[in-house]
Amino acid sequence: METETASVSEVIGERIRNLRIGKGLSQQEVDGRIGLQPAALCHFETGLRIPSFENLRKLADFYVVSVDYLLGRVEEPKASGPEAEALFRSIDGIDPDDLKALVAMAQSLAARNRRHHKAAEHGE
Repeated sequence: METETASVSEVIGERIRNLRIGKGLSQQEVDGRIGLQPAALCHFETGLRIPSFENLRKLADFYVVSVDYLLGRVEEPKASGPEAEALFRSIDGIDPDDLKALVAMAQSLAARNRRHHKAAEHGE
């Protein structure tokens, strides 16, 4: 668990490892999906290397969290990044009934993802 004495590399490593595992992905899958060099994520997760600013941005966008969360500056992984911003900017133009449908769809997708990740953790 993170402590006040944990290094930045340890905090980043723990957070990106937890996010990856939560999505049920391998290190190689993440490396490939966001264009990291092979084994880069392994180095980041173990604290051997600290990601560059560009790689921090890629990781934050991929996991839809803020760079501040990855760095340990905030405790909660709030939705962030280009997709989240586009969704939030669009909300003002959505009819209230459509907004209710969008919320229901988002909750359904989140539940499906949680089931998928839970199944992946159990090797199903």
